[in-house]
Parts: sequence; structure tokens; C-alpha cells
Amino acid sequence: MERFNSSINKVLALLFKHISDEGYIKTQFKNIFALLVDYFGEDKREAVISFLLYIMNTTEIDKTYIKESLNKISPQGGQIAMTTAMKIRQEGRHEGKHETARIMPTNGADVEFVVKVTRLDKDIIIQIQEELEG
Repeated sequence: MERFNSSINKVLALLFKHISDEGYIKTQFKNIFALLVDYFGEDKREAVISFLLYIMNTTEIDKTYIKESLNKISPQGGQIAMTTAMKIRQEGRHEGKHETARIMPTNGADVEFVVKVTRLDKDIIIQIQEELEG
């Protein structure tokens, strides 16, 4: 447990200190994530995924670069990067559908049409409309 805290704390400190310096993050990426190699396994990868989500959502560092860098550390690292990138894409699609559901009714689309286009549940569409009206 002590090693977990030590490695996690080092990575947290490095990321928080340098997150606005993408050049540093990119050049030190492998060194930073090498600290977490013990956490690439199925049962411990949530911390690694959280760090990757943080980097992918706050920087413009290419996801392919991230995947390749992690893959050089460990094949499991490459798998984690792919899983994380897929998670971001799914979240983006989800946000896009909700944004479409917000915009369409203001342009005259009825609920049934919005459901058909977004494939969101009718109750969700109604809830979004109520939030916009309220």
C-alpha cells in the first residue's frame, strides 16, 4: 500500500505541476507513467485510467502518441490507452446526443423526431426540454 501511495502521489504532483506545459508532459510521458507500471494490471488500472483521462481532457497531446508511449512501457499500457480513448469517444457521443436534444426543440422539432434522431429515451428528451424551459 505504501508503494501505491508513493507512486500515485509522485504522478499526481508531476501532472498537477506541469499540466499546462504540454511539452514537458509529452517529453516526460514515459517516465511519468513508468512509475505506474505496477498498476497496469486488470485489478489496479483505475488510477492509470484516471490519469489518462485527465491528460486527454486537459491537453492536446495526440491519443496515438499516448497509446504508443504506454505500449512501449508495457503491452497492458497500450490496452489501457485504447480503452481510455474509447471511453472518451463514448462520452463525446453521449454529450453530442444531449446537445442535439437541446438544440432541435428550439428549432421546432417535436419530441418524437428528437428521439428518432438522437436515439435517446423519450423521458430524457422531455427532461432536457423541461430544464431548458425552467
